Amino acid sequence: MKKSYISLAVLASSMMLAASCGTTAGITSSNSSSSSNTTSSAIEAGASLLGNLLSGVLGGSTLSESSIVGTWNYTGADCVFESENLLAKAGGAVAASKVKSEVNDNLAKVGIKKGACSFTFNKDNTYTANLGGRTIQGNYTLDAKNKKIKMTYLGGLASMTPHVAMNNGKLSLLIESSKMLTLIKGVSALSKSTTASTISTVLSQYNGMYIGMQLSK
Repeated sequence: MKKSYISLAVLASSMMLAASCGTTAGITSSNSSSSSNTTSSAIEAGASLLGNLLSGVLGGSTLSESSIVGTWNYTGADCVFESENLLAKAGGAVAASKVKSEVNDNLAKVGIKKGACSFTFNKDNTYTANLGGRTIQGNYTLDAKNKKIKMTYLGGLASMTPHVAMNNGKLSLLIESSKMLTLIKGVSALSKSTTASTISTVLSQYNGMYIGMQLSK
């Protein structure tokens, strides 16, 4: 898409140059450069926007049960919003980046960090999650069409159904902030940490936000 826009800008600039002469050639060249820069900025802004929206993350994802089988290691937190309107109300991409950083820092306090957190999805639809030294086991059911994965735990007494996306070789489990908070509270209780209270304060400031875990093999 980016190449297409740039090619059109170059073509337009060439046509304008052929129709002009003298000093106007310099003006046309300057305008062409400005137009190209504006186009590039618009494309980058659009990519940033999609990267912070749930639909943008899920839209480019292709899933199958075979593609998620294996061990996935935690690389960092993710943060996306349900709609462009909610993202704007929250403060835009800057707010999303800030929340992501704060969640990353607080998850690390309960052991959910690089090298200490992983998910293993087996072919028999069972999974094992290592969350900062604490192990959670259960069954999973992938809904590839709707980009969701149901994961049971506590012997099947509890479950969560995060959105799931796979982009550029990375797997993201995205959970509505209130439900993510429930999971974090459970982990925090096990580790006798007050981190859940801190994250609760952060998450309660935003509506329509999904917090996730980015994983890679």
